[in-house]
Amino acid sequence: MMVAAARNLIIAGLLLYGSIGDIRSRKIRLYPVLYAGIALIVCAAADGSAFDEALKGMAAGGVMLLISRITGGKIGEGDACILCVTGIGAGLIKNLEMLCMGFLLAAVVSGVLFITGRAGRNTKLPFVPFLLAGYLIAAPV
Repeated sequence: MMVAAARNLIIAGLLLYGSIGDIRSRKIRLYPVLYAGIALIVCAAADGSAFDEALKGMAAGGVMLLISRITGGKIGEGDACILCVTGIGAGLIKNLEMLCMGFLLAAVVSGVLFITGRAGRNTKLPFVPFLLAGYLIAAPV
């Protein structure tokens, strides 16, 4: 029970920290992501969780990283790295739920900004805040 709460706090903290950085500078710092990944691995070991579930959870981030490379950075590599790390703690299904909810929220906000003329077709939005919202809505257990 305590490990699950710690896992949720680590993921939420990483997403909150990443959101602030993504909004301010459009960059995601590597060290906090690595530290959160190590903490989530410790949580998984303490909980006795299977490491295959952590590896499956990282798959969504791996696919996003591949897409980022293929599209030449249209999707940020930092977003993909955060998805890899959240997958360690959340697992595949919860990570995909968070990602899908983030995509949905980003699409709604993008549509509103486009319709109101505040953004164009090539406007870039920070994505980690949408992942945070998606996590808060869809993922915690």
